[in-house]
Amino acid sequence: MQMFKELKRRNVIRVGLAYAMVSWLVLQIADVAVPLLELPRWAGKLVFLLLAVGLPIVLIIAWAFEVTPTGIKLQSELDKTPIGTDTKPSQAGFCHHGCNGGCSDLLRN
Repeated sequence: MQMFKELKRRNVIRVGLAYAMVSWLVLQIADVAVPLLELPRWAGKLVFLLLAVGLPIVLIIAWAFEVTPTGIKLQSELDKTPIGTDTKPSQAGFCHHGCNGGCSDLLRN
């Protein structure tokens, strides 16, 4: 339970859901575009492989960094800030990341 709270606090779950939604959209586009553009059959598999390899990288970056109103900061820097300081990411910052606005509504505190 403590691990889930930490993942939620660091927005790893939110980023993971956004990545899954965008990946699904990219796979749908690739499914249509590969035959239409007469690309080799393995092109769709390559898109899937690249998205699958990218997921752990994106989750690690989401764990290590935090989007704050003052910019992107290392999580270790935020752990040193005083307790009263607001370090929650702004809603405008999430809107810049595509589909993440829908995930933030689902996981709102």
